[in-house]
Amino acid sequence: MKFLKKSIENFGIFPDTGQDCTRKLNDCLEIISVPGNENIELTVPPGRYRFDGDIVIPSHTFLTADLSRCVRENKPVVFYSNNAKAVSIGEISQNISVDFVRIRFIVFDNIVVRFSGAKKKNIRIRSNAFIKSKTPTVSNPNEQRELNSQIEVWHSSYEITGNIFMRGREYPGKAINTYKCHETKIIGNFLGSLSNAEKASAYLSLETQKMLNLLKKNKESLGISDDEGYFVSAWYATDMLINSVFSMNFFCGNTLQYLYNPETQKDDIERDHIIYIKQYNNVDIYQNYFSGWPSDAHGQVKIRNAQNLIFSANYLDGTSFNGRAYDNSTSLFLKNTYVLNNFISEGVINYYEDVKDPNKSIKVIDFIVFGNVFSASDKEIPRISASSKPVRDIVSDNLFSVFSSNKYVDGKDVKQQKFNNIDQITLENKIPDEKKKYLNMKWIKPTNDDSSSLN
Repeated sequence: MKFLKKSIENFGIFPDTGQDCTRKLNDCLEIISVPGNENIELTVPPGRYRFDGDIVIPSHTFLTADLSRCVRENKPVVFYSNNAKAVSIGEISQNISVDFVRIRFIVFDNIVVRFSGAKKKNIRIRSNAFIKSKTPTVSNPNEQRELNSQIEVWHSSYEITGNIFMRGREYPGKAINTYKCHETKIIGNFLGSLSNAEKASAYLSLETQKMLNLLKKNKESLGISDDEGYFVSAWYATDMLINSVFSMNFFCGNTLQYLYNPETQKDDIERDHIIYIKQYNNVDIYQNYFSGWPSDAHGQVKIRNAQNLIFSANYLDGTSFNGRAYDNSTSLFLKNTYVLNNFISEGVINYYEDVKDPNKSIKVIDFIVFGNVFSASDKEIPRISASSKPVRDIVSDNLFSVFSSNKYVDGKDVKQQKFNNIDQITLENKIPDEKKKYLNMKWIKPTNDDSSSLN
């Protein structure tokens, strides 16, 4: 489809006026969404645009900055809000259909993206930046609801690619929340401080690298700090994520146990997992970088109570993979979990189950570990193991590892506990044909990092 480019200046919206642009932009978006105007690409000139209210996105919205011009003039497009709480751009009314949306190359300062409802489709959120998001904060991560995420999408399929997520000390919260989504792609996003931009370059598109460089050059005027890793969690997907992909993302927060809470003015916000997904079906997580959370159970990559997961060729730097199952879920199983060819520095692979009700049990089928490489100072502890609460012997014929395939970087064997040793042929027969490609996939080495020299 060919698009007719029109500047928002044609609709009376100009940069750097300091005036509230909410009504004018909403009116403009309504105009270009009517039949006959579907092929309009709405371009935004470099500069700052203030929004005191929510921006409502209708169908056929193609809202984009001219990235080449922004780079040339060293001036980003910034949509900002001075409100005490972040305003949103999107459409959360579940009965309203929204089809074909593209949002690109915009710095959202205290503005978050929200879409909800099964009538949403063809929505792509690409190569934007999210900074200084004032989202609700609570101390207990179990009470952390969706409204503290920088991108919040529900009930449909979405593409979230190449975006930049930052949170300074005064702006704690989550990055991405997906709920009951399907056919969703989360690819090539960057989370954390600008100091990691070069390290992340192997994971990111050229457009995202240009956005990062633009942020670097405008760091002071944008109010970006040296530590932008104050995330409770990077990605939540707490129910019914189906047929989705999470790949090539670079997520590096900080290692603080508790984050500063601007509402209580205390360091009382408890960290949660880097990513936390449960009750999913058919999710592929591959070639990502994970780091910068507490190394204990407050951090880690956590999956639980679900089926059909690929976790392959990821680079875990100071963190662990934790497959968990609890008896308080509607899904009393963990099926077909394939942990393949990851690089894990100072971390472990663990299966853990928590069964308090004596009348319940967890059905585990094919939790398989293969080809992982570990780097660690202590080679005496088990790096692949299973545990439970209450403490009991876990006897499962469905926790499998090809023992000889999991090594330290120096080639030494990794200690493994409560897993069953199988050969590679048996392993390959257990993995579906369409997933066998992950048996040969390699992790991506961060730029200027030689710790994974074995690869």
